[in-house]
Amino acid sequence: MSQARATSETIERVLAEIAREISTQDSAGTTHPIYVVQQRRRIYGIDTQWGGEVVWLGEDSIEATAEDVAEIETGKREGEIWTETGFVDVWEFVQPFFTRKGAEEYIRANGHRHGRGKADLRVYVDSGYRNDEWQAARLALGKAVA
Repeated sequence: MSQARATSETIERVLAEIAREISTQDSAGTTHPIYVVQQRRRIYGIDTQWGGEVVWLGEDSIEATAEDVAEIETGKREGEIWTETGFVDVWEFVQPFFTRKGAEEYIRANGHRHGRGKADLRVYVDSGYRNDEWQAARLALGKAVA
């Protein structure tokens, strides 16, 4: 069997699996879901007087654990430099997927490549509503394997 034929069979198999998932998965309340893997990025230096969440950062810019905070606040960590600062978490786009299964598989296989790992990744469901290209691609997947 030629490599071109094997590649075409592989593509057909993958498209068939995507089509099956699209037709059976929970669409999260939208007719044209886009499953997006997002990565959390924490931005430090937010003024604490405006409220919000606060962390302690060490000299190495590593966040203090709950145990560290207790020791810092009771004076047991004298001589160490800690800075109390506000922060905000923002979620940034990583990859889009036609299926939740595909997004979850990406996190499983690639979570180690994203900062602190899987804990900082999530699957967010967006919508392809008013996105003719996305809708056409989803429709074509279903027809290609019918």
